[in-house]
Amino acid sequence: MANLLAAPFNSLLSQRVENRIRGRGVGEGLEPSLSLGLITRTVWSEVRKILYQTKWLVLLIILSIIPIVNLLAPIAWIYFGARMLSVEYIEYPMANKGLFFRQVKQSIKKDRFASVGFGLGVMLITLIPVVNFFAMPVAVAAATAYWVDRLDQYAD
Repeated sequence: MANLLAAPFNSLLSQRVENRIRGRGVGEGLEPSLSLGLITRTVWSEVRKILYQTKWLVLLIILSIIPIVNLLAPIAWIYFGARMLSVEYIEYPMANKGLFFRQVKQSIKKDRFASVGFGLGVMLITLIPVVNFFAMPVAVAAATAYWVDRLDQYAD
């Protein structure tokens, strides 16, 4: 819920962080205002993300209840959580460029270990009391830096 409410602010934060990294002025490189097509594409991207998560959640629940195989469940849940956090936060800088869920998945798949490592880092920050209040803006800024440094080259 917090991500949904903060999404417009996170997009703006991501744009400002990217401008600072690339050495541009505050207002440079901002995308044009919202259009019906952009809103439709954004909503569809969110629906696809929810369907993707649901598919994997069902599989993980089944994995968790099968005896012996369920020994791998905690590792699978941690991997899944890290991957989804990576997708969630890396989508902000990519969405600013008109790239959404499908392209995010493709980009992080090409840099799988680093993107899951990023998601694990975000996960760890959220576990620390008081520090977790700052996790979202830190994760957005870090995801933007990660996008600029490593993933921008994969966006097709």
